[in-house]
Amino acid sequence: MSSLASENDNTYYRKINILIKSPIKSIVCIYLHQNNTWEELIDEFLKVINKNDLVCSKEKFIDNFYGDIMVNTIRKRLLFNDYKNFKLKDFGIHSFYDSKEIEFKAISKICPDIEGVIKLTTLFNTLINKVTTELFNTTEIIVSNNSFNVTDVVKKNIIQQWQPNFIDPNKKETIIILWDFAFFNPICEESKRQFYDFINVKEIKNEFQGKIKTFIKEKNESIILRDNFSKEKIDYFKELENIIEKKNLVKKRITWYVVNFTDTEKLSFNDIITKIFTEKKLDPNEYIKFCYFCGLPYYINNL
Repeated sequence: MSSLASENDNTYYRKINILIKSPIKSIVCIYLHQNNTWEELIDEFLKVINKNDLVCSKEKFIDNFYGDIMVNTIRKRLLFNDYKNFKLKDFGIHSFYDSKEIEFKAISKICPDIEGVIKLTTLFNTLINKVTTELFNTTEIIVSNNSFNVTDVVKKNIIQQWQPNFIDPNKKETIIILWDFAFFNPICEESKRQFYDFINVKEIKNEFQGKIKTFIKEKNESIILRDNFSKEKIDYFKELENIIEKKNLVKKRITWYVVNFTDTEKLSFNDIITKIFTEKKLDPNEYIKFCYFCGLPYYINNL
């Protein structure tokens, strides 16, 4: 373990102890002030590892790694170019006693999902045209990120694919957009754990082929379980029943757009949405509720 300050340093008490798990060296301990920036953290980290004969240029490092840190219960990916001017206190690091553990992880080299970009752009342009008309007062759009159900935890699965906290019971129509790279992958063991496997919904064919599937529950249509009841399905429906009543779901028309999209650092889902709305000079947060899969909201700043 290395450090850039000692306990005898008279500024020690004003510094922040940051433990970094690194793919280059197992653990590095550095001391920084809360007003230091993310770029300064990277610079200090590289000084430590290079001093120990683990040579890594700054350019090579920032092209290949990102910082992984828990911020307000949400795990954030801190890319160098996006966060280099942010101060450490912006990440909730305020004192030595509030030190954080950061892990550097390799940036995925997966190729951007170009087909997904084209089809997402077509879909969102269609929806924008819908909600910027007089239908805006009667229709709501909710986006749920990384929403493929991978566990048998019923409450978690319902939050991911219904986002009940964000459904307005007074809206006549609710549109829910789910996206994850795992949707429609036949080799995924969890491929039979999605809402359309548990309840009766109608699939509508569209021009997006295997990239986007559309499912609809019509206005005044009851929400019922599909055949071949299992304990998992029954538990799912028990949890859902309270939401159905509270959010007036039977009277609503609910449309799900389920999107198979591979999110990458160089071409992320949020970047696509930002570009679409910026070109139209619209604020996406005015028309869409964006949610993490855990049920917390987030906002896209594009204007």
